[in-house]
Amino acid sequence: MPRDVVTTLVAVDCSWKQRERVFESFRARTRRRLPYLLAANPVNYGRPYELTTAEALAAALYILGESQRARGTLEQIQMGSDIFEPERCTPQ
Repeated sequence: MPRDVVTTLVAVDCSWKQRERVFESFRARTRRRLPYLLAANPVNYGRPYELTTAEALAAALYILGESQRARGTLEQIQMGSDIFEPERCTPQ
């Protein structure tokens, strides 16, 4: 999807334990989702789709060609921009 067509990004910050209930309300109305992505965060490292809210938002921005904004989104968390360089992003 061309970046000039996207007008809104939504990031939902909720507990993974509550995700099914929370996301169920979005499924009927949402037609776009992120592609298959592996988490780079230390808790869910390497697990598909189990990104933090910051990772998901940064990934969406990056896909839309907004790499600087994506990196800026991640500056406040421990992972920083290493998410874009998986070989440097290893769990400790």
